[in-house]
Amino acid sequence: MRVSLTKKQQQTEAGIELLQLCQTVTDDGHLSDAEIQDVREWLNENKDCGFESWNHLSAVLDKILADGIVTAEERLQLYKEIVKVLPPDLRELVVARKKEIDRAQKELNSPIDKWDFMVAGVRYEGRPDTIYRYAREGDAVYLWREPKNRFDKNAIAVLLKNAMQIGFVPAEWASQMALELDRGQPHRASIRKLLTAGRSPIPVVVASIYSANSTLENLIFERDVPQIVLPTVSRSEVFWCQKCGNKLYASEGLYCDRCQAAPGLPATPAVARPEPAPVRIMPIRPVDRSNQSDNLVGWALVLLMVVCLVAYCSYSTR
Repeated sequence: MRVSLTKKQQQTEAGIELLQLCQTVTDDGHLSDAEIQDVREWLNENKDCGFESWNHLSAVLDKILADGIVTAEERLQLYKEIVKVLPPDLRELVVARKKEIDRAQKELNSPIDKWDFMVAGVRYEGRPDTIYRYAREGDAVYLWREPKNRFDKNAIAVLLKNAMQIGFVPAEWASQMALELDRGQPHRASIRKLLTAGRSPIPVVVASIYSANSTLENLIFERDVPQIVLPTVSRSEVFWCQKCGNKLYASEGLYCDRCQAAPGLPATPAVARPEPAPVRIMPIRPVDRSNQSDNLVGWALVLLMVVCLVAYCSYSTR
């Protein structure tokens, strides 16, 4: 079934309007809501035109608008159906231009650079407990620049969705990443996996930075990164390992290095309990050694008497 406009139809007033409309809405390779509404209005105003293209577009548009929502796939489908209405010579030009637009859009939406790294500094400031409680594989994370960091001007903090910090981007990657973030480029990052075999859990993060002109959704700009939330656990608070009773401090992280869990399993979490009462130790009275020599002489005399008694008994029995 032919749906493109014939030469005879192109000479009619309705045909001229439809041809101009199809060329206009397909010019940028994308259908906006306003352009879809323009097509709908033309169909409503030209119900009696008798074009096969009218029947085709009307059926497609009614199906797409039935639920009141136009998805990206439905926009693309309607775009392709509108292109079919164009005469063959114009259709080829529109298809070629669409390919160029798609190629440029793909390049624009491709990452400027990608990184895959283990988060650094995870053992400080109670971060092991934060990671154990809140970090999960697949979770999105934020990258926050800290240009005034006293240790590294390229420092980039890694934050969870709840704005709690789990560490930093390693220094060898931070210098490259900081350059792009300082230019206002957005990023997208997530936890690829959690390494739990060591003393503290270590998140492995994959991060990508994109052009500020990218049309991708859910990219994170600097304005989207929340203010850092500090841990609520007191650094001096005392904890005990639930498994072996090892004493821990919040400042060192709530993971026990005495009873490490098997590789691939989370380490045993520590649980708080009251400080035990101190054990009272009675002092031991020192030994007086001033008469030690007199005691030795006494014992020597006793031993001599025993020897003499044994000798006398032995002689009398003969």
